[in-house]
Amino acid sequence: MAAGLGVVLLASTVWASVTVADTVFRSPQPADVLPASTAAFGKVDLQPSATQISDYLEFADRLPESMREEVLDDEDAEVLDPYFSEFDYLDYEQDVQPWVGQQFGTGVWVLEDTALSQEHGVGLANVVAVDDEAAAVRTLDEIEANESEFHYGFRGDFAVMTTAPELLEDYDEQVESSGVLADDERFARDIDRIGDTALATGWADLSAVQTLLDDLLFGMGGMPGSDPFDEDPFGGDPFDEDPFGGDPFDEDPFDEDPFDEDPFDEDPFDGATWISPADEPYDPYADLSGRVVMALHIQGDHLEFRSDLVDFVVEGISSADLAEAPQGVTSLGELPAGSVAAVGGSGLDELASTFWEDNPELFQDGPGSSSLGGWTDHYGVNLPEDFTRMLGSEIAVGITDFGDQAPQGSYTPYDEEDPTFQIRATDADAELLEEILTAETRGQPPQVSPEGDTTVVENGDTGGGQLRDAAMFDVVTPHLDEAIGAAYLDLVSLTEGDPSVEDSTDMGAMGAVLTHSAEENTDTTTLEVRWAPSGN
Repeated sequence: MAAGLGVVLLASTVWASVTVADTVFRSPQPADVLPASTAAFGKVDLQPSATQISDYLEFADRLPESMREEVLDDEDAEVLDPYFSEFDYLDYEQDVQPWVGQQFGTGVWVLEDTALSQEHGVGLANVVAVDDEAAAVRTLDEIEANESEFHYGFRGDFAVMTTAPELLEDYDEQVESSGVLADDERFARDIDRIGDTALATGWADLSAVQTLLDDLLFGMGGMPGSDPFDEDPFGGDPFDEDPFGGDPFDEDPFDEDPFDEDPFDEDPFDGATWISPADEPYDPYADLSGRVVMALHIQGDHLEFRSDLVDFVVEGISSADLAEAPQGVTSLGELPAGSVAAVGGSGLDELASTFWEDNPELFQDGPGSSSLGGWTDHYGVNLPEDFTRMLGSEIAVGITDFGDQAPQGSYTPYDEEDPTFQIRATDADAELLEEILTAETRGQPPQVSPEGDTTVVENGDTGGGQLRDAAMFDVVTPHLDEAIGAAYLDLVSLTEGDPSVEDSTDMGAMGAVLTHSAEENTDTTTLEVRWAPSGN
């Protein structure tokens, strides 16, 4: 019992030490000063927590040598230079670098005041962490004196910069009435889910973003009860007279002059009523809702871009629909070890069936249709029920050699021949696929063979082994057992011989995984894209 208590105390001490270190080294964030009414938000954080520093160093050590110095060289200047470079009277090293901090952010919000909305469209503020307020005042005062559309104020540890003083006033009113973004329950939950240790983060409330776009695209709020155009923008009939002036020939070569009647005898817009956004807001996606969150993370062995769609709904299509999608793309790892490109997905048979049922006109006899009646009758296929026999419930495709079909930009020395590949389709009908491929393939058809509940289609010699044993496969394609889609690229092979890549052997691999989860009444569709370099 004493030993168990010791382990608990030791674990508690380690946890407390890490928590205290992160708290001490964590600086205030842009979300701490932007209003909770913010519709879209982005930030860059170049001051890692104590627990991130070792990951950054390890990742930097894995980078190809040609990239290492460029990535690690003066990141703060790289981020802020584009913003301050427009002020050519400033010297970045002398006027900006001494006071600028390591956190930068931007927030956009809806302007509820009609007059303000018509003049400015949306509320926008850039926030920059300040390490030396006195030095910052000297620089920002100089900018404000020289620029009519630059105004600033200090809020907490940040300089808040807008294009007009009334926007800064509205910003303060928004904070006073709604609080700050960091305290918004939805924002906090979304950031917690995606991770708050990202190098760069973006977040948007899609309903509010739609309102922003309406304000920007349609008169910045519209002119209540008025036509946004003083006159018909088409000025009446653009062809008041026959533009061809009658018969262009002495004798009409046609039985009837094809232009005998003006195709624009009547203005198609004559009598049209223009509706201002104030009367009936333009709303192409009336039920657009949900949130999108994006983050760029650096872990010890990989760089990750992650995007979450949370409770997403557009035109009746909801991310919640994916809750019924089958999960698992483990067959991707069963492809040949030499696969230079691979992609897989689950539930494609159900997706094809749904598309078939929702678009029957595309598969019926008649002009413009793609009737499959004769083809399906020939092979005894009954669609949409037999999509599983053709596609399987889970499918993965791995290409080991592109042949003369090398992707554009690839410098791998492919032979001038057909690609070599392997397809693995779970629950597919091996006999049916063999019959179809034998009849429909010119030349030597791919080999088809059953392997348990999986049908394997192979073209050429794809080699042995399994892709899951590749050095970086597990790193760039995590949790395949929960995925609904996944992809993998061997960057070492694909960049070999590329003169623009100095050290292709260090390029490692890239992967992408698409998942869906439903927890606490929240539907989240997640895309993770990872790059794992193989230097050192």
